[in-house]
Amino acid sequence: MNKILWILILWSVECHSNELFPTDAERTFITDRPDKTESPYTLARGRFQFESDVLSLSENWYKGTRTTVVIDNNMALKYGLTKNSDLMMIVPTVMRTTIREKGTERTTKGMGDTILRHRVNLQGNDEQITALGLISYLKLPTAGAGMSNDRVEGGLMFPLTIRYEDIMELAFHIQVDHLRSADDNKGQTDASSAFSITAPLVGKFSAFIELYGKTSDNRTQADVATFDFGFLYIISDGLQIDTGTYLGLTDASEDYATVVGITKRF
Repeated sequence: MNKILWILILWSVECHSNELFPTDAERTFITDRPDKTESPYTLARGRFQFESDVLSLSENWYKGTRTTVVIDNNMALKYGLTKNSDLMMIVPTVMRTTIREKGTERTTKGMGDTILRHRVNLQGNDEQITALGLISYLKLPTAGAGMSNDRVEGGLMFPLTIRYEDIMELAFHIQVDHLRSADDNKGQTDASSAFSITAPLVGKFSAFIELYGKTSDNRTQADVATFDFGFLYIISDGLQIDTGTYLGLTDASEDYATVVGITKRF
């Protein structure tokens, strides 16, 4: 009897899925990768999009310490919540951090923190020249031992995009983060910004260049700045592969980082 009841429930959900999870017409395929500049555009209501760094590698020499970080499959799942808002969950990934200093080497491995994001498009979600958005996020300390500061943190982002038909896209965002120290739980405020230019090259190939910078009111932390570039290839509508490279411009910045990734819309 219970099996028959469950079959009837599942059949009812399938028959009425459009009413339970209404979907809107697809928008232009837009991703949040591989550049660091955030997008103000939201996913159409009821749609899902999967984005992932299949592999990410970064390295930095700073004050005699060499740090290497490898991340496998940094996944993000996005869902179109309403006509002008979406949700994103960045899933914990397998991270390997190796620190070499004074002739010693230590490696930690584990899952990363989980990040929940909510984006609202304030203007220009449907092919307008200018688009503006607001993104709020919350970081949950789900990482393994030694992989996180074990603190709940959050922040706000304000992305702006200007499109020049099929010639290029200019994107800019500012971000404010409220962070906490792992040692004494003391709060600090970080501010960052990014500016990117994306343009088509040939066929389904396009490329971007970008400048990124971050500063903090904690004066023990040095400023970070990078010059970034990368390439994107649209395999089909709703499927993209890409690569990005980020070069440090200050001593405290990662010397270099590179990612290879994929995006699929459902």
